Parts: sequence; structure tokens; C-alpha cells
Amino acid sequence: MFTTKLLRASQLQEADILLKYIPAGSFISNAIGLGQAFEGTIKRHGLSEFEATYGIDPTRFSHAALVMGPDEIFEFDEGSGILDIMKFKGAGVVNSSTRDPSRAGNSYLVIRSRNRELARRAWRKALTVKSFAATSKTASYGLRKLAIRTIFGYKGPSMSDQHIREELAKLRGEESEWGMTHRANFFCSHFVTFVYLWAAHEMSKLSAGGQGCEWLLGIDQCRISPAELCMRLFREGGGNFECVGGFAPSLA
Repeated sequence: MFTTKLLRASQLQEADILLKYIPAGSFISNAIGLGQAFEGTIKRHGLSEFEATYGIDPTRFSHAALVMGPDEIFEFDEGSGILDIMKFKGAGVVNSSTRDPSRAGNSYLVIRSRNRELARRAWRKALTVKSFAATSKTASYGLRKLAIRTIFGYKGPSMSDQHIREELAKLRGEESEWGMTHRANFFCSHFVTFVYLWAAHEMSKLSAGGQGCEWLLGIDQCRISPAELCMRLFREGGGNFECVGGFAPSLA
């Protein structure tokens, strides 16, 4: 069990992970939370046991973002509204201020990497994804991927040099073909997990053992929901991450 202190924007560090609590009155966020509650892999991962141990219901988190500086947040676009999300439109990686008025009333759990080299590399990977996405007009929010992942449990390809190259190529904006898309369409926690597993994959290649990137979260696939990301950060990632508090933009 843990207690959280409220942090100010000046206390956030680069590559801190923000898990957003479901805001009141948000249809999409509540739908995501409900879907996660019935997600088979979450239940098999020990939802009840997790709640009893840590005092957290991970299905209360509907979104994940990455701190890039004391006043800057990176996230894969949630969409400006339900119609945009249903059309799978999005702006790719977007950055905004912790003082953005649209964040007023939101609250987050702040998870920090104990390994600052890992955090530094994840921060740089997020910048790389942002720079690639900035040249593309084909980004979309990956709600469909999240739905497929929730229903069927598919977490995407394993992290590898080839998978990373393919994702970056999509971010640059390949042409779509009839019946399929080559769009880069991460969803929120997918983006956060991708940059951290990419950093872990890179670090594992530099180590003598070369044990792969499973050491970070117990998995080498990044298409996981906000709830599963929360659980893995606390359990499998306990040696690499710690909860440092809560954050409310109104206190920025």
C-alpha cells in the first residue's frame, strides 16, 4: 500500500510517466475504463490481488502520457472529440504545457524510472517519434488497436530492430492501400510503452548478457492498455520504476 503526495510541475522529471484518472463526465474515458475492467488479460494478471496489494484500481486510468520537461507533456493524440476518435483522426505525437487550461480538473499518478539512463534514452526516443510524426499527415489515434488488444489480447509484435524500423517508416507516412492502412496509429499507453521498450531494447544490446527488453516490464510487446501498463509498472517493473506522487495541473 502507498500514499501519494501531490507534486508541482517543477517537481516533474523528464520521462516521468503520467497515468490519467478517468475524468468525470468523459464518455470515451469511461468506456475505456469499463473495457479494461472486463479485459481477460487484466483479470489473469491478478486484478483483485493487485488492488489488495497496492490500493489502486488500474482500470481507473484511461490515458498515459510522458513528461518531457517541467512544463511539457508528450502524448499520442486522444482526438479533439468523439467524432474525431471514431474516425480515427489524430495529430500523432502532440506536446502541450502542464499549465494548459484544458487539463484543469484532471489528475494523474506519476511513475518515475529509477534508472536515469533508461529515462534519458526513453526521452530521446519520444523526441525521435515526435520528429518523425511531424513530417507525416497520416497519423491517427489507435483506438481500433486498443479495442483489438482489449478483446483478443494481442499485444503486437515483439520489440526488435525490424519492428522499430517499420514503426518509424509508418510515422514518416506511407501510402494507404485499399482495405488496409500503413498509418502510424499508436494509442496513448502504446506510445509510452513503445519508447520505453525501445530504450530498454537498445540498452540490452549494449550489455554483456544481451537479455532482451523483457527485464523492464516482463514483456517485449508494447501494445498494452493503460490498466496493464499500470500493473506492470508496479509489479514487473518494481525494480525499475517507482510511484513518486500525484499531479494535478491546477497546482502547476
